[in-house]
Amino acid sequence: MFVPLNLALLCVLPERGIFNIHGLQRLGVFAGEMLFTLWVVYAPATRVTAWAMAPFVQSTLLAASPVRQLGWIVLTFAVMASLATWVLRRAPLDLAFTGALLAYTLALNLIGEPNAFTTYLTAAALIFTVALVRTHFAWRSATSSPACRAAAI
Repeated sequence: MFVPLNLALLCVLPERGIFNIHGLQRLGVFAGEMLFTLWVVYAPATRVTAWAMAPFVQSTLLAASPVRQLGWIVLTFAVMASLATWVLRRAPLDLAFTGALLAYTLALNLIGEPNAFTTYLTAAALIFTVALVRTHFAWRSATSSPACRAAAI
């Protein structure tokens, strides 16, 4: 549940670097999520677990999925937030967040199939890699001088 939420937040929030106070704040959020998860797993937190696994709507389509309904709600919110961010900014990396979220959704839904989880997570990583390379080269071509661009040809 935290993976789509984190991807949506990383997509929506402005990039401010990793090795500064903003990166430390993001690391703190990830550490808090990890501590919360450990608390739910190892403590007798039956109310939290029951609430997270409880169905909100009775549906045969959602009952057949290995993803719980709260997970579907978070996945839907994350995809919509990343798509809205892409529509506003039109940056390739924002669209990569949407593609990675969709690949992650397929990976979760097909978790029982052999090699499906690994395949779809690899696809998500490839989507991010292509978008980062494209963003890097677009930035380099926009910031380098015409003489440097001519020498690169």
